[in-house]
Amino acid sequence: PPPPTGVSFASCTGDSVTLVWEEPTENVTSYVLSATPTVENCNTTCNTASRQYLFTGLLPGVDYSVTVRADKCDGNLQGETSLPLVISVDGIGSIAVEVSRVYDANNMLSRIDVMWNPLCQPFDSYTVTLTRDGIPMSIDAQCCSANFTISTDSVSSYSVQVSGAGV
Repeated sequence: PPPPTGVSFASCTGDSVTLVWEEPTENVTSYVLSATPTVENCNTTCNTASRQYLFTGLLPGVDYSVTVRADKCDGNLQGETSLPLVISVDGIGSIAVEVSRVYDANNMLSRIDVMWNPLCQPFDSYTVTLTRDGIPMSIDAQCCSANFTISTDSVSSYSVQVSGAGV
């Protein structure tokens, strides 16, 4: 089946977040979620029939990557998964980050789009850092998106971090 759409965060506390999503176009009987590293109530994978899940026991300073897959009760999870969302819990609030990349082969450029959702409490300002080949590039941004255009090839790897300041 196709992946769930509209994956987002509905609420959070200092150590938990509720993930919600829309049902894909095909009939789905359940959803399989995973969190890396594992969390208190979702060891490796967890299942739910509803379109939401509460992840608990999140630790400050740990980035969690979460995916949601649809299941038609036939065990076939071969369909595409949703994009991983990164949850960073910093004790004040959490930020969910989604990164997409558009590669322009003709010009050897990549546009890295970064969108985030301050889960608990919005910050006054944000710093978005893109690290490629060990070299960080940072920009200041307002809530809740930023983008970088960088010269690269199609196989370059990078990491993105969003941090908030002030409340």
